[in-house]
Formats: sequence, C-alpha cells, structure tokens
Amino acid sequence: MPPTTTIFAGNPGGGKSTLLNAVVGEKLFKAGCSDDLGGVTTTFRSEVHDGQIFCDTPGLDDAQRRRKAAKEITNAIRSSHGPTKLIFVLKITSGRLPAVEVLTLKLVLDALTSQEVPIGTNFGII
Repeated sequence: MPPTTTIFAGNPGGGKSTLLNAVVGEKLFKAGCSDDLGGVTTTFRSEVHDGQIFCDTPGLDDAQRRRKAAKEITNAIRSSHGPTKLIFVLKITSGRLPAVEVLTLKLVLDALTSQEVPIGTNFGII
C-alpha cells in the first residue's frame, strides 16, 4: 500500500510543527517560539516516519509565502502516490475564525482548485 502524505498548513505561530511532532511521537520538525512574527518554519519540509510522509509548511502570513506554500502543497499532493491529508491549523478567537485565517484557508483551496487538483478524489481536508 502506498504511503499516506499528511500536510499541515496555517498561519505562523499556530502550532503546526508542534502538532506534527506530537502526531509522529518524536521531534522531526523544529518547533518553538520565534523571535519575529514569521514563525519558526521558513521552508516546506517533508519527513518519512514509519513509512508515512509528513509535511510542514511555513506560516502563510503574507501573500508571497501563501503563493509559494500553495504551490508546494499542490506539488506534494500531485506527487503523492497514496492518500493525502491536508490539515489546516487555525486559531479561533472568541469562538470565531478571524478574517486572516479564513483568507489563508480560501487562498490555499483556491490555489488547489486552480491547479485542477480534484478535492475529495485524491485527498481529504480535515
């Protein structure tokens, strides 16, 4: 059976790398507090753990990062030979998704659909 690819995406400081490390049960990705608002992860990274592929993305806080990360996410999904999970890590404020979180979610999904990646066919969104 081909490996599952799991990709975590979201804005900086949301805990993507920390959650990935918790899911795999060891520290594969650098996580912690950053000195600036850009986050700890600055490039798209993938690691294999127990035959599965896990991907960490930089925070998508500005338009340039969003476009680059959306392209890398699209490429990762297209190159996957097995199921792919795209997990958005979002911060809820006062019971609501802030506009910046909705914008990030929309831009990544728009990038996937504009690249004709069939949502719900080759991957699921959690």
